[in-house]
Amino acid sequence: MSKQRNVGAIAGSAVLTLAAAGGLLCIILVILAGVFNVTLIMFKTGSMSPAIPAGSLAVVRLIPASEAHVGDVVTVDRPGALPVTHRVTSVTPDGASSVLTLKGDANDTPDPSPYTVTHVRVVLFAVPQLAYVVVAASEPLVLGVTTCATAALVTWAFWPRQGVSVPHRRKGRGRHVAGAGPGIAILVALLVSVSAPAAPARAADPFEEVTTGRYLTLVSIGDRASMLGMPVDQPVLWQVGVSAHAAEPGTVDIRISSSGSLALQVEVAVCPTRFVSGSCAGGGSVVAAGDVTGAIGDGMPVATMASDRQVWVLVSATLPEAHAGDAGHVTMTISASGYGEEIAVGGNASGLAPTGVDILAPTLMAVAGVGAGLALALVRRRVAR
Repeated sequence: MSKQRNVGAIAGSAVLTLAAAGGLLCIILVILAGVFNVTLIMFKTGSMSPAIPAGSLAVVRLIPASEAHVGDVVTVDRPGALPVTHRVTSVTPDGASSVLTLKGDANDTPDPSPYTVTHVRVVLFAVPQLAYVVVAASEPLVLGVTTCATAALVTWAFWPRQGVSVPHRRKGRGRHVAGAGPGIAILVALLVSVSAPAAPARAADPFEEVTTGRYLTLVSIGDRASMLGMPVDQPVLWQVGVSAHAAEPGTVDIRISSSGSLALQVEVAVCPTRFVSGSCAGGGSVVAAGDVTGAIGDGMPVATMASDRQVWVLVSATLPEAHAGDAGHVTMTISASGYGEEIAVGGNASGLAPTGVDILAPTLMAVAGVGAGLALALVRRRVAR
């Protein structure tokens, strides 16, 4: 039995030592990150593929924009919008700032407008697929399991044992207790470091998707990154072109509907030609404007067109500043029906995603786990006395 206890004690000490070493390493890395302005970002889109595919976790460092060079991959902050992470194609000094033009490796064209900035975050290196691990580690279930495991480890470390430390008040002698205090304290830092989510970086992700039925065709055009992380008080555009290819003349009805909880201000316009930068060269008209939870949410007719025509529908959605912190979701659908068939395409809009590291929840859970373990061990020690 004593040999088994010795083996258990050695194994337990090894686990605590490894946890302490890992926690100490995390603390050192956090200090170095603060000193050298190094942070983490996650790539949720693939516009930087194949160099940095979606799901990559990148290490970035804050530098003056004047130090950026052509070919660098940088993250640029945009007021009221999500950061954009693309490759630098040109750098032009502009006083204390620099004007950068950026382009995603997977995109055919550069970003629509240059960026005038004083600082950028340059990507030092990226690890594919690692972002999914970080996201999974920050899930509530994983945090809960980690908290329980921490509580169990703390309880085991401080549980009174034969031959180890519980002071005896009357005779001044007692048993020595396994000292794991420093290791547990460092373990808390380890838990916080691992559980805290990294800042997401969404590069611009324009798309053009064609949905074809037997007689009808829909062309959907937008920017997924902007739609899935709505900037505040800035309109996000999504347009859908509707055309028919039937042998006989007829009409096509176009409708828009929506569902979800995010409060958006929406304007719907129609045009006989494709919208360019939100403008209609063929004399378009606004057919609806207001809150998406109103008439649009119930399903609303947009236009009726002849089969030898085409109609482009532009949806301009804006997240009001009053709802900037909302994390809701809205799905808008544009459908076309005619010649006995109906096809539809959808556009998804989500609230503004956080861009910083939120360590409050994992910190509280770490403290709860350690506190629960210490409380159980303390009760056991008092009972033992």
